Amino acid sequence: MAMLFLLNPLLISVLPAYAEPHKLEAEYLLRITQFVTWSPQLFTDPTAPLEICVLDDAHFQKSLENVVKGRKIGYHPIISRLENNIYKLSTCHIVYITTAGDADRVMTILNSLKNKSVLLVSNIPHFIDQGGNLGFIYQKHGIFFEINYQSLNMKGLTLSSKLLRQALRVIK
Repeated sequence: MAMLFLLNPLLISVLPAYAEPHKLEAEYLLRITQFVTWSPQLFTDPTAPLEICVLDDAHFQKSLENVVKGRKIGYHPIISRLENNIYKLSTCHIVYITTAGDADRVMTILNSLKNKSVLLVSNIPHFIDQGGNLGFIYQKHGIFFEINYQSLNMKGLTLSSKLLRQALRVIK
């Protein structure tokens, strides 16, 4: 069960090996929120929701919505929303981009959010090499992730060293 087992002491539960990919990624995304620190100024008030936006993938957004329902990070309830307009992504705390997007559109998103405090996550191969922050990678034994720490620093986002140690690869 790959990195999920390694992170288990830090997390609540473990998914079964037969879970569908969308559910695995949604669970991972939820767990990762526990290891990211956003500036309090990015929330309209101390109990404002933490928004995870899913770009153009209603199926994944529905899986994520089921996973985050009723969950909180601190005092912030976690909500997910489907977003089709790339110019509205800057209001999100996390943006999840699936392989459904075309390369030019992905680069436009990465460039437009480069200096915004938005965590960019994807399952697109080599996503962190393109400037993304966290990429999911499927290998024979499960789902893993890699991190572009350099791009995170430019955004003012902080990741726990516990998460960094679990990454397959980190760009510093």
